Amino acid sequence: MEAVKRIDALFDVEREINGLSAAGRLAPRRERSAPLVAAFESWMRVERAKLSRHAAVAKAIDYVLTRWEAFTRFLEDGRICLSNNATERALRGLALGRKSWPPVSTCSALG
Repeated sequence: MEAVKRIDALFDVEREINGLSAAGRLAPRRERSAPLVAAFESWMRVERAKLSRHAAVAKAIDYVLTRWEAFTRFLEDGRICLSNNATERALRGLALGRKSWPPVSTCSALG
C-alpha cells in the first residue's frame, strides 16, 4: 500500500501539470517529482532488502529497479508521460482486430 501511495503522489503532480507544454512540465517535475522519485527508490531498496528473493513483491520491486533509468526518464523530458496508458489504448485496436482478421494465407487476393 505504501508503494501505491508514493506512486499516487507522482500522479498528483502529473494531474496538476496536465495540459502544459513539454517545457512547462519539466520544472514542476524536477522540483516536485524528482524528490518523490528519489525517496521512492530509497524506500524500495530498503524494503527489498527485507524480502526473500522468491517473494512476489520482491520480484515486482526488482522489475522496477532494473528498469529505473527508463522509469525516471519522464523527469528529464517533458514529452514523456509518466503513464503509458495512452499508448496502450492506441494499440488496443490493433491487438483486438488481429484476432478477427483472417490469416494471410486465406485471403482471396493472394490467390
